[in-house]
Parts: sequence; C-alpha cells; structure tokens
Amino acid sequence: MYKKILSLLIIFGLFSFEIKSDSIEAKKEKAVAIEKLFDSKKIIPSIYEDSVVIKKAPQQLVAANEFDSRGDYAYSLEPIKSQDKKSNLSINLLKSNQNIQSNSVVRLNSFIKNDLRVVIMGPDENVMISDGSFIVRFHNKLNQKEFQDDYNLELQQEFPDFIIFKANSFYGINNLLEQISSDRRINYLQLNLIDPNIQKH
Repeated sequence: MYKKILSLLIIFGLFSFEIKSDSIEAKKEKAVAIEKLFDSKKIIPSIYEDSVVIKKAPQQLVAANEFDSRGDYAYSLEPIKSQDKKSNLSINLLKSNQNIQSNSVVRLNSFIKNDLRVVIMGPDENVMISDGSFIVRFHNKLNQKEFQDDYNLELQQEFPDFIIFKANSFYGINNLLEQISSDRRINYLQLNLIDPNIQKH
C-alpha cells in the first residue's frame, strides 16, 4: 500500500515538475518576444539636421547644383554655404545688401521651410521629409503626460491607439529619438514622415 502511494507521489511530482518546466519555458519565450518587440521599434532613420528643404521652388532653384528635387520639394543634405563661388544660388539666397531686386531675396527665402528636414530611408535611399513629429504607442496611456514633460514635447494629435508628438527643435533631434526609443513606457516609435512624391490635390 505504502509503495503504491509512494509511486503515485513520485509520478505526481514528476508531472508537476514538467508543468512548471513548461511554464518557465513559456515565460522565457514571452520575454524573448517582448525583447524582439522592443528591438523592432528602435530602428529609426536619422534626420539630416542641417539639411535644407524648399517647397514648390521655382525651376531655377531646383536646377542649381546643390539641390535635388522630389515632387513639390527641393532639398540639400548640406546647409547652403555663401563661400561656394560655383553656386549662384548660394549667392542669391544669402546676399541682402547688394544690387539685386529688393523683393528677390524675400521671394527666395519664402520658399525655405525651416520646419522641415530630409530623411533618407532604407537601402533604396528613398527621400522623405520630416517636420520633427513622430508616432508613439504606450504600454499604459497614464504615462503620456509624464512622458511628454520628460522630453519637452509638443502634443500634435491624439488617437485611440497612438499619439503624435513633435520635438521643439531639430537641434539634437536624433539623440532625442534615440533616448525615446529605449524608454520602456512605450512599445512603438516611428517617424511621422511626408512622402514628397505624393502630391495633394
């Protein structure tokens, strides 16, 4: 009788150990899946902080050497340098007190969008435009206000599942996004980009 009870206890113990082992393995798999989720949201492209973007630029601006164009936008990955003697555009953009039409500089400057920068996406190097905004999804939306204050962000738009924030400046924005990407309060981060090839009608 005792031998049967002892055998049953041993069998039950082994069965219980198998269940615990399975439970431990399931928890490990879940932890790995969560880590993969965190890793997947960390890969975000860099914003060219010193780039120049011009919207609906005249053809003569687009044709200048330091500008490429996509749709309604012309852009340069480098800031415009006045000492570049090869470029008439640099001179025209930055002269203000020489013998040129007084409204010419004003007209040219009106096309430069100081609130836009260039982003190069993926191996195909697709050109996108950033206004400094990005999409965030929280584990718990109660963290939203604290998160916003911690990074000094502007709230642009709120949706049921995600929120669009905007950085206050492009200066240091890549470092800011790197910090945000490792913040455990969020489970998703993506730049909110403008595709210059899509024209609004």
